[in-house]
Amino acid sequence: MTNLLRCLALVLCLQLLASRGAAQVAPLIANINSRRTVSLDGQWQAIVDPYDVGALDYRAQPLKNRNAFYKNYKPQSESELVEYDFDTSGQLHVPGDWNTQRESLLFYEGSVWYKRPSITQNHRRTDCFCILERAITSPPFT
Repeated sequence: MTNLLRCLALVLCLQLLASRGAAQVAPLIANINSRRTVSLDGQWQAIVDPYDVGALDYRAQPLKNRNAFYKNYKPQSESELVEYDFDTSGQLHVPGDWNTQRESLLFYEGSVWYKRPSITQNHRRTDCFCILERAITSPPFT
């Protein structure tokens, strides 16, 4: 009888823990048709970042120098070392997965940085940066 009570108590505790960790549904975006939208479709410059050094240092702290990929820093002299260059990197089509667009990325699972020039309302050129952490093979919230 005590084993049965222990099993029931364990099941109740597990159900209580499962109900506390249940994800809440985010509110839906309202009035979508009246919002200004920007299409991200097209060719993007892409840099593969297998060691995740594009935004964080070795202690997983944000980079405070010019080496962050999103700063798109250009060397000021030939002797200055900058290990990335969006201008000479290959392109990937968005929307789409990187695994089928480049043979070298077929089995790659890691970070990829994307950059594309965009135009703002004031016709000023700005750069748009995105990072994708992993190839998504299933919906993240199931």
